[in-house]
Amino acid sequence: MSKKTIAIVAGGTGGHVFPAVSLFQELKTGGQEVLFITDQRAEQFCTDVPQNDLIVMNTIKIPKHIEHIAKNLSKLFKNIKHIKKLLNQEDVVVFVGFGGLFSLVPLMYSCIKKIPFVVHEQNMVMGISNRFLSKFANQIFLSFRDTKYAPKNALAIGLPIRKKFVDLVESQKLYGASKDKFEICVIGGSQGALIFSQEIPKSLDALPQNLKERINLIQQARVEDVKDLEANLKKAKIKAEVRPFITDSAYVLSKADLVICRAGASTIAEVVALGRPAIIVPFAKARDNHQVANAKAYTQNGCGWFLTEEQLRKGEITQLIKYLMENSQELLKSSENMKKARKLNVAGLIADKICQDFL
Repeated sequence: MSKKTIAIVAGGTGGHVFPAVSLFQELKTGGQEVLFITDQRAEQFCTDVPQNDLIVMNTIKIPKHIEHIAKNLSKLFKNIKHIKKLLNQEDVVVFVGFGGLFSLVPLMYSCIKKIPFVVHEQNMVMGISNRFLSKFANQIFLSFRDTKYAPKNALAIGLPIRKKFVDLVESQKLYGASKDKFEICVIGGSQGALIFSQEIPKSLDALPQNLKERINLIQQARVEDVKDLEANLKKAKIKAEVRPFITDSAYVLSKADLVICRAGASTIAEVVALGRPAIIVPFAKARDNHQVANAKAYTQNGCGWFLTEEQLRKGEITQLIKYLMENSQELLKSSENMKKARKLNVAGLIADKICQDFL
């Protein structure tokens, strides 16, 4: 008989996968048998999960055209067969889902088979999949206390942070900018951000020359935007490194004097954990405007500065960067507020709760 196994389900984007990886690492460290189920789209974000523990299934998308329906149904049935086979081979006693469309098949199949499951909602606005799944879930965890659409019995516990971020926190000092150089890190979430590639070069080019000379920039961009971004930064005479994906994100962020980022829950939580002052620009077309809600939850407590996409396009970020570079005490204050707000042991709390209730 195989050992009692916990199955973690997370697919789609890094925002779903990264907190799930954190819980996986915590459970494995505690000696539990754990499997990590993801989809083809999100496999690239699972580098911290050993291949022996990783199950990759088909990516399911909402069909945009009628000819896509059959194709998606075929993938869906293959995923059902995959889960059925898994349950025949492993003694899975609980599933843990982290939202997104991909999670529906594994968690609802577990429900049909009377295997308990729990869900974790990362954002201030509960996603559609988790809203549906919460009607059947045995436990619901939230990152934020006042999450919109969350049931009353949900437990606000925080958002799990990946181990490499937690480990860095132990040895890191609060913000302290060098007078000679100013490190800026621009990250657009796991999918990149076109607007950052378009606007950041112009915004930095508009800074006074003495400030431009201090800047060292690392910017994440979509693969298709890299060449144009590099050319525009070179034209602006900004010392910069452009990457399609920042694989050593914990280290890079830990060295930043200022971060410019989206408002995905995982992105903000990891920036806050490291105490890096941040200008947060929510994705304007995020479902249910959840990124605006995420950003406000932190910035209203002094953890960074909120800027809309419209303000970014108008160049308002230039004056904000100038102000922050010339007033380092504001950056220090933000870093101190982040230190007060961060929660580093969420993965441990969730792991303990799952083991206590289901093993």
